[in-house]
Amino acid sequence: MQPLYVGGNAYCGVPVAEQERDVVHIDAPLTIAVEESDDGPVVSVEVPAALASERVPIVGTADLGTPRIVEALYENPNGTPILFDTDIAGERRNRTVAPGPFAQLHPGTNRFVIGRRAR
Repeated sequence: MQPLYVGGNAYCGVPVAEQERDVVHIDAPLTIAVEESDDGPVVSVEVPAALASERVPIVGTADLGTPRIVEALYENPNGTPILFDTDIAGERRNRTVAPGPFAQLHPGTNRFVIGRRAR
């Protein structure tokens, strides 16, 4: 068995992992739908107001620790520290962000187009 470390996640309408740091817990459930468009997948998220105002720290090399087996830091190919400052839709992140894969959330319906990558 290997340890698993988690942090900065949002739990909406479900129990929270007891050991997690920087956790966000909202009683209301989160509704998510995905549809296909010519521009790529479109993710629609119904965000409760309580979740929209929450912020967690941005993640980087210092937060990821050192893997037990290889004992080398997580870093970019050029050896510089990683900073996850771009979200899944390509938007820039600030130092504190909405929990999850999107940099910004607002109460109500949020729609994100996940652009297709060139092959």
